[in-house]
Amino acid sequence: MKLIFLIFILFLTTYSKDDYNRKDYKYNSTKARGLLIGYYDPYSGKLVKTQEELEIDHIVPLSLAHKLGGYLWTTQEKKEFANDIENLIMVSKECNGVKSDKAPSEWMPKNIEYHKEYRERFNYILQKYKLED
Repeated sequence: MKLIFLIFILFLTTYSKDDYNRKDYKYNSTKARGLLIGYYDPYSGKLVKTQEELEIDHIVPLSLAHKLGGYLWTTQEKKEFANDIENLIMVSKECNGVKSDKAPSEWMPKNIEYHKEYRERFNYILQKYKLED
């Protein structure tokens, strides 16, 4: 029992929420692009002209997930989180850039009609992965 406790303590001291490295969350953007249905950006509520104006956003950003408990995940768990289609959405590059790694308390989509769904999806992902906000 003491050995298991010591290994656990060693694991906790090896990783911290401040040691975020995006490369630990192996994200496959090619696979995620399969989510694209039309060129509507729910964050802005506008249609965009080309696919090049869109990019994939993690509703719960990778760096935020890391700080909220993801730093304790294995490499495989980080990869699964980064590629979870329930946490991915196609949005305009402009909106994604402004959102960055913010939580709903710091940023909300321009499209007021999407606020409720955005909060629900954000909270669902936090609960699904047992992340503490």
